Amino acid sequence: MTRADLPIELFAQLPINPPPLCEQFTGVKQKIDIGDCKIYCEIEGNGVPVVLLHGGPGATHHYFHRSFSKASKFAKVIYFDQRGCGSSEYNPGDGYSISQAVDDLKKLKNSLGIKQWFVLGHSYGGLLAQRYALKYPEGVLGLILVCAEPGMSFFW
Repeated sequence: MTRADLPIELFAQLPINPPPLCEQFTGVKQKIDIGDCKIYCEIEGNGVPVVLLHGGPGATHHYFHRSFSKASKFAKVIYFDQRGCGSSEYNPGDGYSISQAVDDLKKLKNSLGIKQWFVLGHSYGGLLAQRYALKYPEGVLGLILVCAEPGMSFFW
């Protein structure tokens, strides 16, 4: 089946060139200097901080907006693009790695002046969240994993 085989009514309802959800975002948009690169970050709401780690590697924070803007009523929601993704810079430093991504998250937390936060990781972001919690447990209020890679070692 090709597009020509579909009824025109399906296409009449689709918006042409819809604006990205970030253009409708009313929170704070900024690039945070973490030392060797700048990380794109958006923040909305007040309350307990929750940082959202997107999937990938290579994805962006955009798909979190629709659901997590609702959470901004009771939490400080922190969206960001990991190094080399979306609107963040890519400076390879010692090489793009999980360890570097975990350290970038720590630097982001410190740059934002946050002592502790909930860390939510989706997919590959879940792997990063687990590694972050193991390396920097003092900064983690809780760990939320959504369709995450089981990156922690389990001993039976």
